Amino acid sequence: MRREFVRQAPSFAASGSFFGNESIASWIGDALTLEASDRVLDVCGGAGHLSRALADQAREFTVLDLTRELLDAGQQVAPQNVRFVEADAAAMPFADDEFDVVVSRFAFHHLPDQRAVLREMARVARPGGLVAVIDMANGGGRHDELEILRDPSHTHAFTDAEASSMMTGLGEGRLTVDVRRQAMAVEAWLTQAAPPPAARDAVLGALTAEAAGGDATGLHAHRDADGILQLAQRWLLLLWRS
Repeated sequence: MRREFVRQAPSFAASGSFFGNESIASWIGDALTLEASDRVLDVCGGAGHLSRALADQAREFTVLDLTRELLDAGQQVAPQNVRFVEADAAAMPFADDEFDVVVSRFAFHHLPDQRAVLREMARVARPGGLVAVIDMANGGGRHDELEILRDPSHTHAFTDAEASSMMTGLGEGRLTVDVRRQAMAVEAWLTQAAPPPAARDAVLGALTAEAAGGDATGLHAHRDADGILQLAQRWLLLLWRS
C-alpha cells in the first residue's frame, strides 16, 4: 500500500488535487463543529489537505500518515498549528485521551484492518470527544474489483451495515450519519491513480458499458448532459461521540 501512495504522491499533494476541494472540506468542517481550543488528529491524512483547510478553526492539528513523501509535501505549505507525524494508524504513538477530535477522511477503503484503526482512533480520543470517519460506501456489484484494478492500494469499501457496526462497536456513544452523493469525471478519477494501461482499459470498458445500459458495476457510471463519462459515489460521514 505504501509503495502505491509514494508513486501517487505528486498528484495527491498537488494544489489542484481533488483532496483539496473546498466544498468537501467545508462539508466535513461543518459536521465536526470544531472549537477554538480543540486538538485534532487527522488520521491517514496524507499531505494534510483537510487540516490545512480547517487550520483556523481549532488550536492544533496533527496529521498522521505512513507516507513520508506526502507528509513532507504538506509540511512545506502548512500553517504553524499543523504538525505532521509519520506513523502507523493501527499503532499510534499517542497517549490515551490525547485529542478532542479524531478524524479520518477517504482512507478506510485503503486499510487492511479497518476496525483496528478505528479502535486506535477511539483510544486517543478523550471521553466526550468526537471520532469521525468519512469514506465512500460500497455500491455493490464490481465496486471493489474495479477500484482495485484502478488502484491496488484499495482494500474494501464498507457497506452501510459494516460502517454502522464498526462505529457502534466502539461502545457507549451516539452515532450520527450524513450522506453525500458525489459525481466525478471518469478520466480525472483514472488519471489520479494512473493505473497500468491494461487495468485502465478494463475499468474504462466496464464503466463505458454500464453507461450505455450494460451491467451495473456499483460505480453508477453515466453520461452527463455534455456526454462526459461520469461515475457517482455515495459518501458516508460517520460521527461517533462517546
